[in-house]
Amino acid sequence: MSKPRVLVVMEAHWLRTLLLAALQEAGYDTLGAATVTEALAHPAREPGRAPIGLIVVDHHISPSDSAVADLLQHFPGAVPLRLQSALQPSTPATDSPSLRYPVSIGDVVQRVEDLCKSEG
Repeated sequence: MSKPRVLVVMEAHWLRTLLLAALQEAGYDTLGAATVTEALAHPAREPGRAPIGLIVVDHHISPSDSAVADLLQHFPGAVPLRLQSALQPSTPATDSPSLRYPVSIGDVVQRVEDLCKSEG
């Protein structure tokens, strides 16, 4: 079974680039965006590529549940992975997986791997 495509929505260019590279090294087809608006500009499906199956969302740029809901509506079937500040209150209204900063790139890649195994 092929791995799903992973969308990373993260404003910090250097961090997004490192995470995309680590995910690609782990065998994932990736797509990056600096903002939710930029992510929504990408087509939901592209010929010859798997659909987006997982969206890593950095809550430093999109803390609202409505922004995540917009992404999930645009990319149906995708699972969100929220990266949240340790100082931010948790969002009990959502059941989506999350990681709290500080986390390493390896921690995020491992969580993506775990989520893909549980979804597949």
